[in-house]
Parts: sequence; C-alpha cells; structure tokens
Amino acid sequence: MATVRLVPTVRRRRLGGALREMRKAAGLSVDATAEAMEWDPSKVSRIENAKAHLPIRDVAPLLAHYGVTDAAVIAALEGLAQDANKTGWWTTYGDVAPDAYKDYIGLEEDAESAHIYAQGLIPGPLCQPWVRRPASSG
Repeated sequence: MATVRLVPTVRRRRLGGALREMRKAAGLSVDATAEAMEWDPSKVSRIENAKAHLPIRDVAPLLAHYGVTDAAVIAALEGLAQDANKTGWWTTYGDVAPDAYKDYIGLEEDAESAHIYAQGLIPGPLCQPWVRRPASSG
C-alpha cells in the first residue's frame, strides 16, 4: 500500500512560519522548545516546515512557552491550526491532476489577490486613437 504524500497547505506553511518567527523572537532553539513541550526535536522542525500537523490543543501552550499572551494572536494561530488540514475541492479528483498541479491549485485557492505581468500587452488607453500624444520637437 502506497503512503499518502502530505502536501503542505498555504495555511500550514503560514502557521509554521509564524511559529518559527515567534520561537526565534523568544530566543529559543528547536531543542529547547522540544524539551519544554516534551516533544522530539524533529516534531518542532516538521511543524515549522509544514510537514506535520499541529493539534489545536498544543497551540496555546506552545505560544505560552514563546511568551505570547495576546489573545487575538493565539486565536488567529488556533484558527490556522484548525484549517491547516482541510482538503481542497480538487482532492476528490484523485489521480487526475499531478501532485505539482494540486499544489498550485492549493496556493491559488488560498491567495488573497493575483497579479499578472504581460510584457507584450499594451494597455487599452495607449491603443485608443483619441489619446493625445505629445508633439515631436525637431
């Protein structure tokens, strides 16, 4: 039986990155955090690198260890931890799309905005005949 590949979601990446920054801001190492939480150091590393799930019940104690007491921050990170394992609509299509494309769809679904750069595209107002062009001096 094949093992299922754990695809880091944007939410899990965001959570892991925030936890890493808070740990570093607190001046703690991975080993010190693991010892305080009674975890294996690899678990802390996997959580911060979005390779493992962080149960909601562990968010508040971990943040307390980091010295974070702001209820809004704790609630926000608990929300991220809760949503981190949600699967997207595309997972029901199984093996139809390659894994790399599933990652792309996941990033696109969680994006707040999208920007497109097209070097060969001339914006509409520049193509309009009524746009006044400066007279050449020469």
